[in-house]
Amino acid sequence: MRNHTATHLAHAALRKVLGDHVRQSGSYVGPDRLRFDFSHHQPMTAGEIAEVERLVNEQILKAVDVIPKEMPIAEAKKKGAMALFGEKYGDVVRTVFIGPDGKEFSKELCGGTHVQNTSQIGPFFITVETGIASGVRRLEAVTGREAQKLMLERKEIVESLSRTINRSEGELVAGVEQLRADNLALQKEIKRLKAELVSGAGQSIGTETRIGGLSLWAHDFGETDRETMSAWIDSRKEMNRPVVAFALGMTNGKPTAMMAASAVAVKSHSVHAGHLLRDLLAEYSGRGGGKASFAQGGAPSAVDSQAVISRLREMLG
Repeated sequence: MRNHTATHLAHAALRKVLGDHVRQSGSYVGPDRLRFDFSHHQPMTAGEIAEVERLVNEQILKAVDVIPKEMPIAEAKKKGAMALFGEKYGDVVRTVFIGPDGKEFSKELCGGTHVQNTSQIGPFFITVETGIASGVRRLEAVTGREAQKLMLERKEIVESLSRTINRSEGELVAGVEQLRADNLALQKEIKRLKAELVSGAGQSIGTETRIGGLSLWAHDFGETDRETMSAWIDSRKEMNRPVVAFALGMTNGKPTAMMAASAVAVKSHSVHAGHLLRDLLAEYSGRGGGKASFAQGGAPSAVDSQAVISRLREMLG
């Protein structure tokens, strides 16, 4: 009963917030929740969702009577009553009015069960708003005991988060935003330090092999991260001479390969890192590819890095 009456209120609120084009396309009313499908051309904004919630809860707090009336269908339509999706009507229909006579918030043709007064619905919270088909959105909400349960769960989350970041509940948003900013700054600093490591001390990382007019730099990083590998690759690629750089490593438990070619190697030696890495990894049941200047891919974890590097030397030779 709570969820059924709340569905009528939500329908009316949606039309007030989004426009008169909103029409019911389907619904579910159960003891645990309500679902309302409606016509609308785009996702609802956070502000629109909040406004629908506000309008529905406003009618609940007003303790408005819910009045069903039997009347000829022509009279019901004259009063502006809306017909619900999937229902068939005879000459005499049952119309549910929510609100004072002449100023009803909602009036719909409906033969279902309802509360006698909106105050019986309890809190109303929207839990889901999503698209289910072209031009059709879906709204899910809870009322009564389920809404109370949701409030208590969210209260517990807020209190737990407040304790975790050592901020008052009123400062939670600012606290989380500060933590996010600090984290981003730390990530940038870590990336900068790794870049300095491989560009400075990086001269001693890896082995260089001269192949014709090319310099092949290769290194197996073992357990590492993609940022370290790419920073080392970039430091080699930026050299103002014909260089091919190749790196292997295990990132997040996955075998990763990266290859780069300096601008001089691409232009004067027609090196294409994407093609080269693709062909190399294919010989080891791996996959890779990319641009002429940079490529990446993966190979089976059992691959012998020294054998792969040796094969790359042969391919460049």
